Amino acid sequence: MKKILLLTDFSENAKSAIYYALSLFGEDEVAFNIVHGMYLPYHKPNALAAISDVRTELARSSFSKLLADINTDFPGNKFVIDTEVHCGEIVGIATAIVSAKKADLIVMGTRGVSGIADVLMGTNTISVMEQVHCPVLAVPENYEFKTPEKVVMAMDEGEGPTLGVMNPLVSIAEKYEATVLVLHVSKDQSQQQEVNYDRVNKCLENVRSHCLTIYDEDVAKGLGGFVKKEKVEMLAMIKQKHNFFERVFHKSLSNQMVLQTDVPLLVMSYKK
Repeated sequence: MKKILLLTDFSENAKSAIYYALSLFGEDEVAFNIVHGMYLPYHKPNALAAISDVRTELARSSFSKLLADINTDFPGNKFVIDTEVHCGEIVGIATAIVSAKKADLIVMGTRGVSGIADVLMGTNTISVMEQVHCPVLAVPENYEFKTPEKVVMAMDEGEGPTLGVMNPLVSIAEKYEATVLVLHVSKDQSQQQEVNYDRVNKCLENVRSHCLTIYDEDVAKGLGGFVKKEKVEMLAMIKQKHNFFERVFHKSLSNQMVLQTDVPLLVMSYKK
């Protein structure tokens, strides 16, 4: 059974991400684990315990309302859903749960940059993507579920991915019979690119796919423009060490793609 970790702060944005995951995977054999993380600043032990008790009770109340809303909005569902409350920072909580429960995917919401809370939520999403060794699906604010008929897979130069790395994307594409557009964005038309499309094609042998190269000095801009032009329902990329995406993942690409993307973003990673 596939195990999916859903991270929530009980915002409408987080609820939208949860609903997206339930719509995307709800008919599969999936165990959903919805987790709320409480960060408690330092206080004296007695005060800390009191604060923790109050916030835990509030979280349980919020979970009750969320589950009631899910049962109302997904009538007749047979979802397997567990809820948990943990104290700590979100990266540590996610890392521990992924390790203990062997989660296959993390789903969380991301926001634009209209305010401090939005920036912090976006930063949390990026931090989880960068530091937790598990595929992450980031769902933009107010995104309503659309059947993924077309997905862009952003490719970097290098030896190419394995099926294990690509499995989250492959399983989605196979389920919805989606077309995967394997896209390499290059800054230089004259430089021969070492993109291993053969290994990608082997991973996608049971999926409709096309390999494309476009040229743009700004990789994030070129990628974002292509996504909008093709009107795709999902963007996917692989985070790997010592390559272009790793170098820019902490900079413009992650900020633009995660904080401002108009479609869900699936970030996969190589095994350690």
